[in-house]
Amino acid sequence: MENKKSAREKETFLRLRLLSFLPIIIYMMNTHDFLPVIKAVLSDKRVIITAVIVFLFMDLCAYVVRYRKKPKTPKAKKTIAAPAPAPAEKAAEEGGDDAAGDEE
Repeated sequence: MENKKSAREKETFLRLRLLSFLPIIIYMMNTHDFLPVIKAVLSDKRVIITAVIVFLFMDLCAYVVRYRKKPKTPKAKKTIAAPAPAPAEKAAEEGGDDAAGDEE
């Protein structure tokens, strides 16, 4: 039993040891072997959707950080224009002409 246990422990230890060297193994891959892996990862739908969502979220955060309220501009008060004076002179002249026309 102890031999079986120790064999399992050794196997587990070797697996963990292999996982610790995984970054080194990836580093040792050729560019030729590495490009298909990168292409497969970057063309995955989940990666693309996640990247778009993260980009939109960061854009929203940047907008919130940069947002400044516009200062209130004082509105010009509407001034009521004084009514134009009635053309009294013209009415008097016209009335005078009418009166003169009645006399004739």
